[in-house]
Amino acid sequence: MTYRKANTVRVSYPGIFATDDFSGNVVVTIPDIGCLAEGNDIEEAFADAKAAIEEYMRHGVLPYASSLADIEHCLKEGDIVMYIDAAT
Repeated sequence: MTYRKANTVRVSYPGIFATDDFSGNVVVTIPDIGCLAEGNDIEEAFADAKAAIEEYMRHGVLPYASSLADIEHCLKEGDIVMYIDAAT
């Protein structure tokens, strides 16, 4: 029997979701990789953030994911933090 090693890498990074006052779009900041994503609503912004992380994974060295305590200083009132899972 032959076994193959899986080449899948999975990560989960915190994203800070906020509504842009000018456009009304949802903007996601991913502090660990210095990336922004955007969408018309939270679902679209989440999908765009996941795609951005997956693109980053193909081209860079992956940093460790921050804890909520690590990014707390980045939060403003009304922001939502969700962890975004991605895989390559």
